[in-house]
Amino acid sequence: MTTLPPRVQTTPEQDQAMIEARVAFMRQCPFFAYFYYDKITEFPTMSMPTAATDSRRLFYNPVWFAALRPPERCFVLAHEMYHVIWQHCQRAKIYIRDKHVEGTPYDHDLMNRAEDYVINADLINLKVGLCNPEWLYDPRISGTDNIVEVYKKLWQQKQVQPGLPAPTPQTGGGNTPGVTYGRGSQPDKTAKANGGGFDDVRPPLVDPITGTDDEIGEIAFKEAVARAAQAAKAVGKMPGSLQRLVDELLEPQVDWKDKVRMLITGQIGKFHENWATPNRRYIVMPQIVYMPGKRGHGADTVAVWIDCSGSVEDREYDAFFSEVGGIIQDVRPKRLLVGWCDAIVQRTEWVSTLDEVYGLMREPVPGRGGTDFRPPFEWMEENEVFPETCIFLTDMWGPFPQNPGYPVVWCASTDKVGPFGETVQIKV
Repeated sequence: MTTLPPRVQTTPEQDQAMIEARVAFMRQCPFFAYFYYDKITEFPTMSMPTAATDSRRLFYNPVWFAALRPPERCFVLAHEMYHVIWQHCQRAKIYIRDKHVEGTPYDHDLMNRAEDYVINADLINLKVGLCNPEWLYDPRISGTDNIVEVYKKLWQQKQVQPGLPAPTPQTGGGNTPGVTYGRGSQPDKTAKANGGGFDDVRPPLVDPITGTDDEIGEIAFKEAVARAAQAAKAVGKMPGSLQRLVDELLEPQVDWKDKVRMLITGQIGKFHENWATPNRRYIVMPQIVYMPGKRGHGADTVAVWIDCSGSVEDREYDAFFSEVGGIIQDVRPKRLLVGWCDAIVQRTEWVSTLDEVYGLMREPVPGRGGTDFRPPFEWMEENEVFPETCIFLTDMWGPFPQNPGYPVVWCASTDKVGPFGETVQIKV
């Protein structure tokens, strides 16, 4: 797709249907909803019968969407965010280019169905919204199944039954075992006519002038996922199965520098969110879907502590300090505390510029005694310093304090994990 379809003006009734869907979406699945508000643009159009996404936009037919029951609309939004967050649009581009999936010929519609089976099974398991009787679901396929393996099975079945327009393993009709559709559920005739599929996964839009893909950049994408997960955990609605999927999405491709950056920006962000000021993008929405505004500084106070007990090697110290300098430049705190501690607090400095951070790097490291992680937190409490994020470089050998109640990122030069906060193993 190189051009956008025609956009249409929605009616007040259709606007109300979308507002109700957003409200249910935020209540039932804040992880997906937070990412949706942060990164996705709604695009009503009559050029498609149901819905689609290209990783940047939610395309939807407003007539079809408004005709769904409210919990089904919530299910649709969550379903589309699954496609976006697990980067199915980007994968579609690769599959279309290569014309195969791990040796199996590529069929775009069939891959879309394989993704839908897995996504719908997981959303049903998570009890997000309501799955329409006609939408794709097979009790033999779970939300943890490998989509490529599901695709290969569907491909094999299609070869056995070449006369069928698409494989139909135990789907729809309102008689699917183990699925409750709820009172008054009506079959989705549009999806039924499409074999149970209600959306399309489109490769990212290509700029015809530059030839580049219109998609969320890798770092911005990971930061948005981290922020969404943090927001969901803050309200106690981040299921373990989703957290594992997020970990799988972020962990394999991220070295320690990227992970530290992701964790910190996930906590405080480049343009920090302020719940005291509404986000103007959503000011027209009801108060029930109130979203945070942004403020100029990334944070009020960030604390960086260095274990100077002697077990942290100079190369780890240099790499850590260099990366922190870059992170500080990104999040732009009003105040930055840098402190050194072995068994006691050896030194503290307040810095305001990146040059001052690098200046500290060049100075001799104080201390080199034993290790105790409690003094820095006691010092901050005594001096009434309550950072939005505390970053601690250490080998993790020593007594830990009680959880201080604010985010802590332990940058560990060993394989030990902190008793609270997030731990990143530094490998230089």
